[in-house]
Amino acid sequence: MFFKKTTPPPAPPSAEERAAAGRQQQFAKLQQAIEKNPAFQITTIDGLGWVCPYTGGVIAAPFGFQEPALKYLLDTQPWTKTQPKAVPQLLAVRWLHWLRQQLPDEQRLQIFHADRRWLNPFSGTWQRLQRLHQGLTDDCIKDLAVVLSECPIATKPKSEMLPGSRLAALAQAKTSEAESQELDLGSANGGAHATVRRSGVEEGSGSRRAGVGGNDADLQKAVSIIHKMLAPMPIIPGYGLMVHYEPHNAVGGDFYECQHLGGGRYLLAVGDVTGHGVQGAMVVVAALKSLRHVLKHTQDLVEVLARLNDDLKGDLLGGQFITVFAAILDSTARTLTCVCAGHHAALRACTTRANVMERIGLPGPAIGLVSGDTLRRALRPQRVELLPGDLVCVYTDGLTESADTEGEEFGDWRAMGCILSAIDKPYDEAISRLIAAGRTWAGGKLADDLTVLGLGVCAEPVG
Repeated sequence: MFFKKTTPPPAPPSAEERAAAGRQQQFAKLQQAIEKNPAFQITTIDGLGWVCPYTGGVIAAPFGFQEPALKYLLDTQPWTKTQPKAVPQLLAVRWLHWLRQQLPDEQRLQIFHADRRWLNPFSGTWQRLQRLHQGLTDDCIKDLAVVLSECPIATKPKSEMLPGSRLAALAQAKTSEAESQELDLGSANGGAHATVRRSGVEEGSGSRRAGVGGNDADLQKAVSIIHKMLAPMPIIPGYGLMVHYEPHNAVGGDFYECQHLGGGRYLLAVGDVTGHGVQGAMVVVAALKSLRHVLKHTQDLVEVLARLNDDLKGDLLGGQFITVFAAILDSTARTLTCVCAGHHAALRACTTRANVMERIGLPGPAIGLVSGDTLRRALRPQRVELLPGDLVCVYTDGLTESADTEGEEFGDWRAMGCILSAIDKPYDEAISRLIAAGRTWAGGKLADDLTVLGLGVCAEPVG
């Protein structure tokens, strides 16, 4: 009798084989997800990174995201710890990464109103933010990201922010009768606050000021350019910042600049060009462009003004010059290093100092009167320590040279008296009182351009 030989059952796969099969299966699932699942296909705004749907982190992917994404997921296996986020959440995350990169330097993202609204620079609409009253915190930036992720205009391919001049006009439309743009960010770390007030600067063919033709093409061009050049103020944690800008006509020869230099350092400058009207405004535009160009190469105050002098000197009319007060604020060290190029000194007031009020800034030549080398030798930087409660005020002579009906000027002493009389008030209220006093002295009409910049040091340290 013959017996059929039985075939033994196949041996079970080894642990290594099971692991390899599992990896292959996982590879196929991930590859399919990356190719078909929208949550796995979200890249950064600039297209150079991929947003992980599990962690929200950004993976460098400058030449396409599929291979880097697949490698990252296989290497880290984030699905073992969490589930993928929903697409709306991930869209907000991609905007959050973009905002954290852009906010410090892009002033079009920094236009707020006292009613806790933010001006969306893509759509030009005001958006209410519930957490803005706490300051420009990470939670507030997350709210901005959600707004942008839900904005149809911002999410279009190759969408761009509106021009600064258009946003400035929209901001002014939402002001009080004083045509002010308010940004109120009283934060838990000391009340960071910034205010820009502009009077008499309007854009469009219908703008008019007394004695100035609203249909003058050169004037309208100058107004538009000034709108674009005079940007909103940055938010400086632990400080309050305010500027009041009021040209005598539709445009003028005053200017200001407030620029983040990195590392907690900020340039603050106020300038005054001799002359008025369109010609003065064109010099202002040239000065601001030159200043911003120079700052890309050096941040030494004396060198900045010397190079600015050499850039502009040949373009100024005979006898024309520019006075500038410039300072670098180190917001962490709480110091202010300043120079005066033909400009009068700033005022510093504080109730906690032995000298309740003092002038800061040593005198030096104005821009356009001497060579750059002479200016380098003549300018003397002064470094001062800032204390909680300090108010630093810089103004142009449109304030102090305003005259009453008898021809008597308002003068520096009255300006100091106004600051002293409001020294126990918030810094922005003290500045407002100063401006109001000068205007009242002049019978309600100033005879020159006026710019006032105020810096307040918050009573509590940052962080």
